[in-house]
Amino acid sequence: MKQEEVWQWRTLWLGKMTKTRYKCTEEFIRPGHPEAVRVEGTMEMRWLPEHPGEYCGTGIKWGPPPAKIQASADPARRMDAAAKPPAGPGGVVAEAPADGDG
Repeated sequence: MKQEEVWQWRTLWLGKMTKTRYKCTEEFIRPGHPEAVRVEGTMEMRWLPEHPGEYCGTGIKWGPPPAKIQASADPARRMDAAAKPPAGPGGVVAEAPADGDG
């Protein structure tokens, strides 16, 4: 892993020296703000991974993508065009009256 030193900076903006809302390296800030001054007490050391093996424990998973989810062989769990609506209380499926008398 590579260590990086980041700071908040005071930069000239609209004629005033203002503090940045973010922390960044000197290499990042200098091209756009050659007048930038470090804000004392804001230095942070960050560890940056240099290759995928160093991402352990960050929640980033490296490797093949997960297998495609297969359709269930169980007809009760299958979702297709002819699927019945979910059962109500007691496992009874409510059906509309055939004569249209709602």
